[in-house]
Amino acid sequence: MKNIILCFFIGLFFISCKDNSNTPKSNLDSKFDYSILDNLSKFYLLEGNVDNVYTMVYITISKNKDLDNQDIAQIDGKYISNNNQYILRGNIDKSNLMTLEFISESGESFKSFEGNIMANGFISGKFIDDNVIKSNTEVLFTPINNKINDISLINASISKKHIDKDYDGSNKEYSYNASKQVALINNANTKVLQKINLFFIGDNASNIKENIENKLLNTYEDNKGPFNYESIDKLEVKYIDDRILVFNNYIYVYSGGAHGSYGDEMIAFSLDSGDRIPNDLSLLLKDENDVYLKKMILNKLISENNLIDLNESDFSLSKFRIDSNGIEFYWGLYEIAPYAEGVVSVKFDFSQIAPFIREDSIYYYLFNKGNKS
Repeated sequence: MKNIILCFFIGLFFISCKDNSNTPKSNLDSKFDYSILDNLSKFYLLEGNVDNVYTMVYITISKNKDLDNQDIAQIDGKYISNNNQYILRGNIDKSNLMTLEFISESGESFKSFEGNIMANGFISGKFIDDNVIKSNTEVLFTPINNKINDISLINASISKKHIDKDYDGSNKEYSYNASKQVALINNANTKVLQKINLFFIGDNASNIKENIENKLLNTYEDNKGPFNYESIDKLEVKYIDDRILVFNNYIYVYSGGAHGSYGDEMIAFSLDSGDRIPNDLSLLLKDENDVYLKKMILNKLISENNLIDLNESDFSLSKFRIDSNGIEFYWGLYEIAPYAEGVVSVKFDFSQIAPFIREDSIYYYLFNKGNKS
């Protein structure tokens, strides 16, 4: 019986994917190792063929708790097909059953895929809701060859308590919690990929988690005081092709007061050199103050964020980030709106912003050739 199942998966494997002939057969019937999630999250870049349409899947698997406070494997990601993109949310239970919901741009959410995850991120399953993909055929998603397809997001954290003087002079116990993620490209067999790893983990590739936690402890000793403290430093893989690798770095800090502060930063790398790409709008845009560009952005800010009192003189372009289907301009807390509005952003397709992009920008090809990866 086991041989029959294995033959079925092997046959499906050749039907569903472009060129995976070098894939070890053991990957098709071995389960995902959940024990690794104790110290890290796993990112995979996968591909498949759904109803003769090439499809890419970004998926991150991490440890979390369910409503009964039991450990579960949580899934976050995105599904890209025919220039359509859906956010993926789901989990994997103890029996290795994976359930995914697709969330559309309009926010509609519905269960749409059930299957199993195997070694190295291989996913086998079936779409169960025709509202997303009209397919009853079992499909297989496999790591994309010749691209970065396996990244470990190593989790480090500390939790401390200390006694300090309160504002009234009495002794009081305060908490200090800090967590940080760093990325490690697995199978980094080129100097370029090793250079990117060096950016995150330094030149000591052993005991990575312990090294980060020691740095967090040093920060604790320097910064502890008469307040509760919490910090989160988290990474998300946003985009990969043959030329660039893009992360989003989310940072939250609370050090007393009514609320914490948070923000995002794009961390992008050239896959030609391994160098980090500067987040410099002047290297991206022909003119940051282009009247037509600012008018386009202002119209979206008003229509999508209800900033009806905003005018062109009230804002300047601040930050940007690249995603798999476009560019997002965004502003941090208080930059153009009150704290309650949060981080304000507007997103455009690459083609919409193409006329404003410098020809010597490293991102030029995305805007003028479309996202073909």
